[in-house]
Amino acid sequence: MNNTVGRELFLSIESRPDGVRWELRIRLEREVGGEELKSQTCGGLVQGLNGTIESPGFPHGYPNYANCTWIIVTGERNRIQLSFHTFALEEDFDIVSIYDGQPQPGNLKMR
Repeated sequence: MNNTVGRELFLSIESRPDGVRWELRIRLEREVGGEELKSQTCGGLVQGLNGTIESPGFPHGYPNYANCTWIIVTGERNRIQLSFHTFALEEDFDIVSIYDGQPQPGNLKMR
């Protein structure tokens, strides 16, 4: 996935026959006036038939240097559908990465 600025993004992921554990990593960064601020960690575990993922401070602006990791767990042959209803990334600063398993280069599915 390329850098995206906009209000909506749709992703659909199908699990492998052996079950799957997807990790959705969202790094939200914004530098204000050259000021370097500490990274804020956020995220959690999403499992079951549905769940919600929100950036810290939603629906207002997110903090600088937020590093959010959500782990999405589903059962065997289940489908994971990510639907972003409100979505905006700042070009050259914000990224969304989706990994199949641990966040290692070989597991990267989308960026």
